[in-house]
Amino acid sequence: MKVFVSPLVCHLTLFPTSPLFGVSPSPRTPSTPFPIVTTPSRRSNTRLFMGDIFSSNGDDATPRPTSPTDQNNSNSNSASADSSNTNMNSVPLSQLLPPLKANSRRIYLIRHGETDWNKEGKIQGGGYDIPLNANGQSQAKAVAKALQEIPLTVILSSTLSRAKETADILWQEHPNCQRELDGGLKEMGFGEFEGLAIHSPELPEETKARFKTIGRQVNGNPEMRFPGGGESSNMVQERACKAIDTVLQKYPSATDHPHIAVVSHGRTNKVLIASIVYGDVQKFPTIKQKNTAINVLDVDEDGNWDIRVLDYIDHVKDNVIIR
Repeated sequence: MKVFVSPLVCHLTLFPTSPLFGVSPSPRTPSTPFPIVTTPSRRSNTRLFMGDIFSSNGDDATPRPTSPTDQNNSNSNSASADSSNTNMNSVPLSQLLPPLKANSRRIYLIRHGETDWNKEGKIQGGGYDIPLNANGQSQAKAVAKALQEIPLTVILSSTLSRAKETADILWQEHPNCQRELDGGLKEMGFGEFEGLAIHSPELPEETKARFKTIGRQVNGNPEMRFPGGGESSNMVQERACKAIDTVLQKYPSATDHPHIAVVSHGRTNKVLIASIVYGDVQKFPTIKQKNTAINVLDVDEDGNWDIRVLDYIDHVKDNVIIR
């Protein structure tokens, strides 16, 4: 499905020493953590291509529809999105993208492939290092094929196995790339809910209700952490944005390194995209991320971001979990 919109382009200011994201903040004392600041700067007439639109939000803590009406809407949206992409299967992603502007970089932000816990509906979060299953490996090969015509020079991933394996399979397609790992890209910590099959009929209803209530509170308050050692949205935003900033500073040349792949996780990706597109981390629940979804974001030398592709899954749309 092609969607024509005018997405926000944002200045994403990260750290006082970073020359990559525009406006420098006021000085802060070393003991005070530097905050992530996102401010919408201007609109552009960018064409945003959304590979698929389904009802699932696609992270480790996405509830299934809770009413027959919601379920019917979910099925309807899935069928509509599937049919709208049928004629685009043979079109390489590289041909759908506009040319990269001078002195800009293009980031291919990817969610990892499927794990057994994804299949079982268990919350992995940042505390469980679950590897890809056979289908997840197949999905990773598919995303590598989808990006085979992209001249990548750097592949960065989370240190968790499911993202690392996905990136390593992509690396096989681009063996001359620099390979980087950063724990700042790991999945959000969901605290006491990690390891639970939150939709299982065997799980006590009280636990499900508690998860739903706390999930809504976390969504509505970026400072609120999941209980039991979990994280807040702002915590995820800070470490994930720092990871992106670090790799861009390590490979600063837009001429030598214009195309960089980043493999991360569902909630982490949503937080990053919400920060860049909306300038508001609280918008992340509106963003969808399925296994091996590809998002394409351009950043220019002044720190202005354009999002070009969101949740593109044509390469796996017949082989991905849709809830």
